[in-house]
Amino acid sequence: MEWKQGMRKSEEQQQAGARAQAVATNETRSRGVGPLLRIITSAALILTTTLSSVAHAQALPSLGAVDAGAFSPAQEKRTGEAIMRELRRAGVILEDPEATDYLRAQAYRLLRAAQARGDLDPSLGLAPEDFEVFVVAEPSINAFALPGGKIGMHSGLMVQAGTEGELMSVLAHEIAHVTQRHIAQTIGRQGNTTLVMATSLLLAILAGASGSPDASVGVLALGETLALRDALAFSQGAERDADRVGLELMAEAGFPARDAVALFERLGAASQFYENRDATDYLRTHPLSSERVANARNFLMRQPDPPGLSPASQEFLMLQARLGLAHSPSGDARAVVTQRLKARARQAETDGDAAAAAAAHYGLAWAHLVEARWPAAGSALAVANASAVRISDPARRSAAQGMILRAEQELALRSGNLARAWTLGQAEALRAIAPVSLRAQERTALAAGVQGPPGVAPAEVHRYAEALLKKYPRDSETWRLAAEAADRAGLRADAHRAVAESLVIRGALASAIQQLELAQRAGSADVRTGAIVQARLNELRRTYREELERDRRAGVDRRDPIDRPNRP
Repeated sequence: MEWKQGMRKSEEQQQAGARAQAVATNETRSRGVGPLLRIITSAALILTTTLSSVAHAQALPSLGAVDAGAFSPAQEKRTGEAIMRELRRAGVILEDPEATDYLRAQAYRLLRAAQARGDLDPSLGLAPEDFEVFVVAEPSINAFALPGGKIGMHSGLMVQAGTEGELMSVLAHEIAHVTQRHIAQTIGRQGNTTLVMATSLLLAILAGASGSPDASVGVLALGETLALRDALAFSQGAERDADRVGLELMAEAGFPARDAVALFERLGAASQFYENRDATDYLRTHPLSSERVANARNFLMRQPDPPGLSPASQEFLMLQARLGLAHSPSGDARAVVTQRLKARARQAETDGDAAAAAAAHYGLAWAHLVEARWPAAGSALAVANASAVRISDPARRSAAQGMILRAEQELALRSGNLARAWTLGQAEALRAIAPVSLRAQERTALAAGVQGPPGVAPAEVHRYAEALLKKYPRDSETWRLAAEAADRAGLRADAHRAVAESLVIRGALASAIQQLELAQRAGSADVRTGAIVQARLNELRRTYREELERDRRAGVDRRDPIDRPNRP
């Protein structure tokens, strides 16, 4: 069917785009302008167009005169959404519900503290639930804040953080950049002379995603070196301000501020030698001065951590163990990670640390899953569960058991036990535990459902999909699976509509419009679905026309990833 062809093209093109990303970046050096630079230019225009409209509306003499007040919260939101679409189109956002939902839950603790302090003033236009924390598939240590409460955390930061507190200190720091309106202030300071911050962030992310330490050289060779480097960083004053507010947020949210100080000291030591590439990625965008390190130490002296702070959450320990595998694409690299996990498991057993043992065996189970060693994965999960049962703290025990159950479900799905994978996503199976991501559990059940588990009717799977869409309307994979469910139930119009929504989230607006047009011609839509399709079609056509006009002025090729031919 046409909707299946559209999804298949989208998936194939995303895979091809990931493989071609490094080539495209390196080719920039010889060609002068390549696909990467076109994406960067597009993002730049998003922001400079916004700034131009501000200048006209406020009758300002020049872009350089734009201040934080002129770049309104509403404009920040629109700009952040536009940049997010570009990032999704580029395929650099990691689709990992457990990691993402974990970060969002922890960010909510920090944001509630910010709200209690009065940092989320109504004039900011952002409530805690408006923030969006996402994971960038990049092994280096870095993080960044975008306009409108969008915060990106590199997966490498999650894996290499020495403690959960170190990870939270970076998250709190980026939240502070948003709440203190440093982004708008930076735009006011720099104008559009350095492609502002959005362009630079995209450059850093996309160049880093190619996997080459020298990936950004091609673009930097175009004469933008100093401008881009300046745009990547906030002013020293803004960084000091974010340090202070971030430390206060940590303390008020119950995270150990001493871990933030430890991170500063570690990065400060790295800055003296610049031998650790991963550390210097962070230092290039968050330059540390001796004054800032001293300020962090002084904060801890004035406001020491209260006794009895909880250790790292169980979710953090287990996600660290699993995400390390994502940065080990080769068999040899995975073997190294596996040996490290085995050593960690032995040490945890020796120390009688059931929480650490559960995390290590859980990581080993995922290592076996990646290698399609189903019996070994099942054995490792059984050992992990036995360790989890021994965890004395009920909340930690429940968290461990929830993540182990999710891994058992993934094992069932991959090994072809569809009935079990479907059952493990139902409410009765989840009632006794608290999974870090209910979305991951339910989405995996839907993935099993669309493959036809015995005894489950297509109509039942479709109803399940519809219920999930109400809970997760911004989840591209849920929409894609819902399309499969609708197709199995014989609902062609619903299938096309679901594909369209999945494509919208991925940033492929032209292809989404095509799918909605196919939905109108499918002939199986009821009156309600037909009205929804027509309204959505009108909205997307308007948005797409605006993007085409913007990109025409920038000389950018705005064909969707699934329509754009592969480049050598």
